[in-house]
Amino acid sequence: MRRSPERVLWIHRARRIGKSGKVRRLGQSHCIQTASDTCNARLFQPGLAPGGGRNRRFVRGVPTKITLTTTSRMAILNTDGKAVTLAFSVASNCSLMHPSSFENMQKCYDRYLAARSVEQDCRLTVVEVGSADVNGSYRAIFPNQTFHYVGCNRVLGPGVDLVLDDPYRLPVPDAYAHVVISGQVLEQCEFFWLAFGEMLRILKPDGYLFLIAPSSGPIHCYPVDCYRFYPDAFRALAKYTGCRLVDLWNDDRGPWNDLVGVFRHAEAPLPSAVEIADNLAAARRSYQSRVVANRGINLKQLGEIPTEAEVTKGAASYLTVLQRLHEALDPRLYLEIGVRRGRSLALARGSAVGVDPAPELTASLSAATILFSETSDDFFDHNAGSALGGGVDLAFIDGMHRSENVLRDIMGVERHARPSALLAIDDVFPNHPLQAERCRRTSAWCGDVWKIIGCLERYRPDLLLLRLDVAPAGLLLVSGFEPAHRGLRNLYNPIARSLAVPASPVVPAEILAREGALSPDDPRISSLLALLRELVGNGANHSTVGARLRYWRKAHSL
Repeated sequence: MRRSPERVLWIHRARRIGKSGKVRRLGQSHCIQTASDTCNARLFQPGLAPGGGRNRRFVRGVPTKITLTTTSRMAILNTDGKAVTLAFSVASNCSLMHPSSFENMQKCYDRYLAARSVEQDCRLTVVEVGSADVNGSYRAIFPNQTFHYVGCNRVLGPGVDLVLDDPYRLPVPDAYAHVVISGQVLEQCEFFWLAFGEMLRILKPDGYLFLIAPSSGPIHCYPVDCYRFYPDAFRALAKYTGCRLVDLWNDDRGPWNDLVGVFRHAEAPLPSAVEIADNLAAARRSYQSRVVANRGINLKQLGEIPTEAEVTKGAASYLTVLQRLHEALDPRLYLEIGVRRGRSLALARGSAVGVDPAPELTASLSAATILFSETSDDFFDHNAGSALGGGVDLAFIDGMHRSENVLRDIMGVERHARPSALLAIDDVFPNHPLQAERCRRTSAWCGDVWKIIGCLERYRPDLLLLRLDVAPAGLLLVSGFEPAHRGLRNLYNPIARSLAVPASPVVPAEILAREGALSPDDPRISSLLALLRELVGNGANHSTVGARLRYWRKAHSL
């Protein structure tokens, strides 16, 4: 299908762009590498140009100025005075920033730097080894007002401040940096022990070195891919160089299963428990302030919003449906992610756990309710094991309205789900495209949570999914969890990356129309709840519950 020239522009043919950079041919899309913020290239627009092969749909354009934005990885093209956005692909053999890598670097920062950064009068120097912003950067983790960030890389490009003539020699003095970081680089260093030693050379005596490398995953040459690293590899590096390995963990989310190490010089003291607690508290306060600011944002300042963009609908309130779930299932333990004012958490009839980084309670909670004022990621990392030790019977997700956050919440819930557990996910049916945008512009905001329906249908067809037509923005009921199932974890990074890509259109018509959604009074919902209650009473295991749910789904033509 031919697209209009105003919407799509492709960079055609691999060719040099003066002295500032180059364009690499990647099939029908291209990756731009440039030393400056702007460069010139000849563009080709879709058209009816003569010729055969893959070039026949393009006509020659004029030399056009391209402005690269390093944060969004988009090119803004100025053609005839009009700004046009061009998304460009990245070479398959480039070292890409995958979501879990960024999340693990954020954990390093939160645990060891968050409080220190706000106490310093002068900026701390951070040196990143392998800093090319191909598809994301760690730079966003370190605030400009408190950190001086220096990016080193072998090839000039976005995010690169220093180009390395020798990959094993950093062009900065000894003890230069307060913090040295590197991710997805060591596996591509033929002599990685030399690169690690050089990072230690430029680290100040009391500094931190954060290192992330894959322990599994497919080959991704840039220009080579030599190694995968297990925990003993980082222990061996510390032993070889005589430094101290302060912290070490192996992320179980695939396909890369990041190995994360925190190093210091041997003479530097180990951080105390109090210091770590202070850092985590500072990170939590920073996140809470952003949450509160987002909730209190003056939406009118973002522009006029049509009246219909604030419309909500549904056959019944989500609170009414949640109350019905509590009454039907009588859960031994209820988990709620995203509490805010506590109206839904107050429905719990027994033991309950609530998680919210910035709760603003107006409802009275029962004495059997425990509230954790932290992000769901922190909760599942540090407190879920003890708080949910007996397993969850009923859970409700109404937290961060980004689909990748919901994905992580689902993975966390599944790890602690009892065999007959039921999960309800809010905001799966936005009522208007503006409500479905990833950045909030409306009071009735759902974000792109709707994407989780297709995600689970594709990657977890074993789960039972029921869409409900409730106000204000629908519910998704999910059952059939298996804590040992690794379908989502093994593919976490490609799934999360695909979810984070803005949809076009913003939300599909079938989602806006709530196709396939059941009325809250549909007898099949009562039938499912009765079945789950029966399975709880019988003490059914995960295998038995899965088999019974498959039979139930077939019997009800779902």
